[in-house]
Amino acid sequence: MQKLTLLCSFKIYVAHANRRHCLGAVVAAFLFGLMSSAQAQNIMTEPAKRGMQEIVISVRDFDASLKNLLDISGWTVRFEGDVDPALLEVWGLSSKTRARQAVIGNPSHDIGLLRVVAFSGVPQVEIRSSARPFDTGGMFNIDVLVHDMDAVFARMQERGYQGYADPSRYIFMNKPFIGAILRGQDGILFNLLARGDGNYDNVPPFTLMSHIPNSTQMVSDWDRSKHFFEEQLGWHFKWGGSPAWQPDGANNFSLPNSLVMEGRSNGLAASFAFDKDADGATLEIFNFEGIRSIDYSTRAKPPNLGLLMYTIMVPDLPAYLAKISAKGVIPLAPPRDIALAPYGKGRAAVIVSPDGVWMMLVDRPGAHK
Repeated sequence: MQKLTLLCSFKIYVAHANRRHCLGAVVAAFLFGLMSSAQAQNIMTEPAKRGMQEIVISVRDFDASLKNLLDISGWTVRFEGDVDPALLEVWGLSSKTRARQAVIGNPSHDIGLLRVVAFSGVPQVEIRSSARPFDTGGMFNIDVLVHDMDAVFARMQERGYQGYADPSRYIFMNKPFIGAILRGQDGILFNLLARGDGNYDNVPPFTLMSHIPNSTQMVSDWDRSKHFFEEQLGWHFKWGGSPAWQPDGANNFSLPNSLVMEGRSNGLAASFAFDKDADGATLEIFNFEGIRSIDYSTRAKPPNLGLLMYTIMVPDLPAYLAKISAKGVIPLAPPRDIALAPYGKGRAAVIVSPDGVWMMLVDRPGAHK
């Protein structure tokens, strides 16, 4: 069966401070036939991005999960095929392991994508099995913006997702939001965010869900994690703060209202970007002071199920690894050449956060100008 893949890449950059604004649409490439990772080289012809390009998730049932994800998000498929054996080795697996993958995302943006992977014939457990939002270890959720919170929330419920609470209003960084966190197949969590002022002018156009602008991890030690990202990795600190919940204690993390009302658990968040001009998505740490719970750090690795890792684009991988190694961050293995469809050939290495979160660092030699 032949497939026609048409990749439309709109050069619309999210309007954050220190980012350029650019409009226009570029058809990057198209391929005929069933594509393997080797056939999919150089689909994206623009220079490589700097920062968090995508999130990798691991699922049990590839076809069912892909259909479900496309249905709830309104996203499109950018690539579908087999995982490169060299990439599996970067992930600490045998090159003989078999895995299918699809890269999906908002058709009007070329960052904040989702890579859906299904491994075959290997033992697996859910990374954050039966976890509560305040449990630590591994990646917590995928953040997306929505226009109509109630409609998207209902759509996801109809397709088997369950929320920790119905949509709730809160103030964060002096801005009004409506939020809801829903858990679906294989423990995949979406954090739906609607802007209370209804202003989405600085967001690339979307139907049901935006691209992924941010992703959160629940950390056991906020200061340690902040030090890791800001000092050891050298990332840019974007913002920090605490959400202000409703007077009755209603919140989207299913914390007991009494804890919130009495101020016995204060949520503290901080967000980081690869550097101040990075065009990739941001990465957020979140900690609930006063709560100690289950930690899932040791499960947060391939081929286990759920939110698996971040893919971080870097300009010069050997130089960056040398920089962070001097700060005590050592990759799991030396970098190696891979094919990472749909971006092309490159080099990759994995580092791990203090809470067990995998971050795959990737560069494409010659792509950064």
